[in-house]
Amino acid sequence: MAIRSIFLTLFVSVSLLHLSCSDSPSSLGADLLSQDLINILELDSAKDSLFQSSSTYKKVIALSNADRLLLGKKDNVEAGILLKFLIFFADSIKQQIINNELTVLSAKVEFTKNYTFGNSSAPIDYSVHQINSSWSTGFTSDSLTLLSFDANDISFGKTFTDTINTFNFDNQTALNWLKARADSITPIDNGLYVKPSMSSEKIIGFQALSIDDLSIPSLEIVIQKAGVYIDTLSYFPSIDLSVISGSLPDVGFENIGIQAGLNSEARLFFDLSSLPKGIVVNYAKLILTIDTIKTITGSSFTNSLRVNYLTDSTSLIIDSTFSLFLDRDSNTFEGSVTSFVQRTLIENNNQGLLLSASDKLNGVELFAIKGSNAAIFTERPKLQIIYTSKK
Repeated sequence: MAIRSIFLTLFVSVSLLHLSCSDSPSSLGADLLSQDLINILELDSAKDSLFQSSSTYKKVIALSNADRLLLGKKDNVEAGILLKFLIFFADSIKQQIINNELTVLSAKVEFTKNYTFGNSSAPIDYSVHQINSSWSTGFTSDSLTLLSFDANDISFGKTFTDTINTFNFDNQTALNWLKARADSITPIDNGLYVKPSMSSEKIIGFQALSIDDLSIPSLEIVIQKAGVYIDTLSYFPSIDLSVISGSLPDVGFENIGIQAGLNSEARLFFDLSSLPKGIVVNYAKLILTIDTIKTITGSSFTNSLRVNYLTDSTSLIIDSTFSLFLDRDSNTFEGSVTSFVQRTLIENNNQGLLLSASDKLNGVELFAIKGSNAAIFTERPKLQIIYTSKK
């Protein structure tokens, strides 16, 4: 009897164990179990009254890596060009230069136009000056006060068309360049400064120095040897760049002005202290409203904004290894900033985000964005965060 009782007890225990093991939860049961452990919530700056602030800064950058050379004046921006040509020739010509047996008949620079900012029919003019001081690829508008150049304009015979712009310049200057290459005693050639005139009311762009583009700036020097034989020497730049200067754009009290070339950038800050500790950010979306009246773009441009993570908001230092982009959708720029928001919470160091033009180098596009002071609350920058937290 005792053995039978023990056997029955063992049978019931095994059966119950089998029953409990085979009764795995359904997907619905798993969801319910999950919901018992976590919350999926949303924080919306437009609904939850997050404190936010926005401000505009100008950060000077070198434009030597640009594919375009910019020239002219429009509103708050002035753009000039520095260029120097790579001069070379055969030994026979070198000796003729040293012996003063060569005469320059003409010198002409040609640019290929590919961009306009402002009214295409607006006036533009410029002067050309010989540079007397050295400069390099790191040259910026901050260096203009240190640039030494002749005051007199050496250009003449300017032409303006939809595709090609040219100017001639002083023959003696061209001859001096040839002599500088042939004879180390002659002062070195530092190139030309093409400076926009005060009467200019637009900015135009030209193809810059490029490895695979034949439309880059060119120099033609026509020479005469021994008073009889005429030849043409053709050259391309060894270095060229734009120099863009000016004040921050005037886009009104309610807006922030983000401008390429001049590199006007904006810091955007949202107070995230109301978010619980240890959350997982599933998705974060930034939406910016465009002031379409004050926004000005050129004949070709990149219609998006760049977002960078600020590591130091005082000095505007960013993590430059990774950028996010906001694409235009009608009258807004919007896109995901999930990784930046999650990083802010993990590091517990909210310095904000830095907004700039996606293409900072090849134009002077001005994007006027409704800022944190916008009178219409719904037009202010909006941050939407969907996150997961433990209950």
